[in-house]
Amino acid sequence: MQKAHAAWATAAALRCFERARRVVLAFSDYAMTVARKDIRLVFPTPVFRFDLEAATAEAIDAAFLAALGESIDLAAVPEHGLYQTQTDLHLSPRFERFREAAMNAVRSASIACGWQDADYAMTGLWLNASGRRVAHRSHFHPNNIFSGVYYVRVAEGGDQITFEDPRPQAPMTRIPGKAGTFMYDSYAERVRNGALVLFPSWLRHYVPANDSAIVRISAAFNFMVRGFAERHAAPEWNGNIRI
Repeated sequence: MQKAHAAWATAAALRCFERARRVVLAFSDYAMTVARKDIRLVFPTPVFRFDLEAATAEAIDAAFLAALGESIDLAAVPEHGLYQTQTDLHLSPRFERFREAAMNAVRSASIACGWQDADYAMTGLWLNASGRRVAHRSHFHPNNIFSGVYYVRVAEGGDQITFEDPRPQAPMTRIPGKAGTFMYDSYAERVRNGALVLFPSWLRHYVPANDSAIVRISAAFNFMVRGFAERHAAPEWNGNIRI
């Protein structure tokens, strides 16, 4: 499994570098006197996308839909109606298959970020059922390292999550141009049933209003490094005397 995560992370990094190279070529006509040119993505913000295999997604969706159906009538969710479960669904054995899928995604993302493959723990899992016109305001997920959303049931008009540019200075100079890696106020990821989107918990995001014809159903979750205080939170330096 570790080798599979490493292979995926390496392939993902190579794709990122290739996109950066194409950006470099875009300014080649203006670099008339240089011997070599390159570009550095020094503070990238990763957003990871995983589309689960159909059989896995079907099993996960069935468990989530059955659980929701025990509490609400999904066919009768009103306009502007929003239902959210308790946040400790990760403790229930009925969602074990989803926990495994989410953990594999987190381990792959960790390797892609260049971090040592730590011992991660899911700290929260909850379901959202959003009727028409329901949106989720801008927010982030404190006290975690990775957060994500898995999409059980979405349709066009209610099929995206939007991330805000985390660089506070970026909008200072607004020059008209084509939206791309270096010109964002926000980035919208369009999703489909069975998609899992993973991102750093500090990254602000929101969900536009559900303008589709169906109830939008998703599962949101958080991960943190297990034993963070004991293993990772000590100062990264030491004094020159001992007492």
